[in-house]
Amino acid sequence: MRGLRAEDDVVARAMPTARTQRCLSGIVTAAIVLTFFNTWVLFEETVVDRYGLWEYLPYYRVGKLCSWDIGALALIVWFTVRTLRQSRRSVVESSGSRVIGTSEAGWQT
Repeated sequence: MRGLRAEDDVVARAMPTARTQRCLSGIVTAAIVLTFFNTWVLFEETVVDRYGLWEYLPYYRVGKLCSWDIGALALIVWFTVRTLRQSRRSVVESSGSRVIGTSEAGWQT
């Protein structure tokens, strides 16, 4: 590797390959979705259930899975996947879709 210092070589070896990024992205996406859904459940318990707002929500069931929960989960999944795909696209476009220090197969060079 011409023109690289020792620190640059260490950084290039530490960069995750495309395979590692694909495996982690599913785990990270699931963690983000679960975190936001947990936030929704806490909002339901502390605001909707406590102050009796459930009386004004059709098809809402106190303490049980209902259509509002399914709708919130669908919205969270859609928004998270959409946001993560856009951020990945912008990273790939800004980097010119090349990774320094790896070959096309993902092996360190």
